[in-house]
Amino acid sequence: GLCRRGPILVALSGYLYNRAELGERIGKTASDVELFAALYERVGIEETLRRVNGDFAVAVYDAREGALWLARDRFGVRPLYYVQERDWFAFASRIRALLTIPEIPRSVDRRFVACFAGSHYRTFDNEPTRSPYEAIAQLPAASYARVLDGQVVVRAYWTLVDEPELAEGEEILAERYRELLLDAVRLRLASAERPAFTLSGGLDSSSVLACARKDS
Repeated sequence: GLCRRGPILVALSGYLYNRAELGERIGKTASDVELFAALYERVGIEETLRRVNGDFAVAVYDAREGALWLARDRFGVRPLYYVQERDWFAFASRIRALLTIPEIPRSVDRRFVACFAGSHYRTFDNEPTRSPYEAIAQLPAASYARVLDGQVVVRAYWTLVDEPELAEGEEILAERYRELLLDAVRLRLASAERPAFTLSGGLDSSSVLACARKDS
């Protein structure tokens, strides 16, 4: 989606799942990109990213300072790639969009491709700042970038941290895990117009489908 709020232009690919708490000030009918734009206008990029819960790639152009902000969700569900040259900058949520630009070389990053070929999809982001093409960089998950005056500065806004060992009994911990999983599936179902599931035969996908069936 695309949204303009005065000097602020926002493009968002993906979904925000905590719409109820984000939409208090601008209305429940606002789109995800409108919610993001309104929150950015009030609290800036870092605080906005801390507050939103979703799977997204987002770009914010703020004409007040001439800065472009790029960001990805915490686990990098939505991709975001960019190319920085001396006189221009391009970004997209899909590599094929960048490859339509004639000036971008098609030379392959042989190290990246070799790692992917050797380990298959499980470590596709083994190089979180790189892509299958040498000229195209990837914004890491849980990070944002500021593009200003020809400089790209990347910072992480979230990371997993070690927590103390859980002391509760097995039944209590199992119930807590169950509620977290049900809540995660419930949030995503609420944003999906026509939900569909791919079953691998393993426990992960079957558990997600079972949670969706229970909540339907």
